[in-house]
Amino acid sequence: MPEVFLLIKVAVRFGVKNDINNFLLELIRMVKCTHSNDREIPDLSRILQHYNPELQGCAYYFTSHGGRI
Repeated sequence: MPEVFLLIKVAVRFGVKNDINNFLLELIRMVKCTHSNDREIPDLSRILQHYNPELQGCAYYFTSHGGRI
Protein backbone atom coordinates (compact mmCIF):
# COMPACT_ATOMS: atom_id res chain seq x y z
CA MET A 1 0.00 0.00 0.00
CA PRO A 2 1.57 3.27 -1.09
CA GLU A 3 0.03 5.17 1.83
CA VAL A 4 1.67 2.93 4.44
CA PHE A 5 4.98 3.10 2.59
CA LEU A 6 4.83 6.89 2.56
CA LEU A 7 3.89 6.97 6.25
CA ILE A 8 6.91 4.85 7.16
CA LYS A 9 9.21 6.93 4.96
CA VAL A 10 8.08 10.18 6.60
CA ALA A 11 8.31 8.64 10.09
CA VAL A 12 11.91 7.59 9.49
CA ARG A 13 12.77 11.05 8.21
CA PHE A 14 11.27 12.78 11.27
CA GLY A 15 12.47 10.24 13.83
CA VAL A 16 9.12 8.92 15.07
CA LYS A 17 9.88 5.25 14.43
CA ASN A 18 8.38 4.09 17.74
CA ASP A 19 5.04 5.71 16.95
CA ILE A 20 4.92 4.07 13.54
CA ASN A 21 5.97 0.74 15.03
CA ASN A 22 3.09 0.96 17.53
CA PHE A 23 0.71 1.95 14.74
CA LEU A 24 1.73 -1.03 12.58
CA LEU A 25 1.40 -3.44 15.53
CA GLU A 26 -2.10 -2.10 16.20
CA LEU A 27 -2.97 -2.38 12.51
CA ILE A 28 -1.83 -6.02 12.49
CA ARG A 29 -3.87 -6.69 15.64
CA MET A 30 -6.98 -5.19 14.04
CA VAL A 31 -6.55 -7.25 10.85
CA LYS A 32 -6.17 -10.43 12.92
CA CYS A 33 -9.28 -9.50 14.90
CA THR A 34 -11.23 -8.86 11.69
CA HIS A 35 -10.32 -12.28 10.32
CA SER A 36 -10.66 -14.19 13.60
CA ASN A 37 -14.28 -15.15 12.83
CA ASP A 38 -13.65 -16.23 9.25
CA ARG A 39 -14.90 -19.74 8.57
CA GLU A 40 -12.88 -22.36 6.81
CA ILE A 41 -13.38 -22.23 3.07
CA PRO A 42 -14.99 -25.45 1.83
CA ASP A 43 -13.45 -27.24 -1.12
CA LEU A 44 -14.35 -25.55 -4.36
CA SER A 45 -16.96 -27.38 -6.37
CA ARG A 46 -16.80 -27.34 -10.11
CA ILE A 47 -19.95 -27.18 -12.19
CA LEU A 48 -19.27 -29.37 -15.16
CA GLN A 49 -21.11 -29.52 -18.47
CA HIS A 50 -23.38 -26.52 -17.77
CA TYR A 51 -20.87 -23.84 -16.86
CA ASN A 52 -18.06 -22.48 -19.00
CA PRO A 53 -15.99 -19.85 -17.10
CA GLU A 54 -14.22 -18.74 -20.28
CA LEU A 55 -17.57 -17.76 -21.83
CA GLN A 56 -19.69 -16.94 -18.77
CA GLY A 57 -17.13 -15.42 -16.42
CA CYS A 58 -16.21 -16.46 -12.90
CA ALA A 59 -18.12 -16.28 -9.64
CA TYR A 60 -16.48 -14.86 -6.52
CA TYR A 61 -17.48 -15.38 -2.93
CA PHE A 62 -16.88 -12.89 -0.13
CA THR A 63 -16.46 -13.07 3.62
CA SER A 64 -18.84 -11.17 5.89
CA HIS A 65 -16.40 -8.23 6.07
CA GLY A 66 -15.87 -8.03 2.33
CA GLY A 67 -12.73 -10.10 1.75
CA ARG A 68 -12.81 -12.00 -1.51
CA ILE A 69 -12.37 -15.76 -1.24
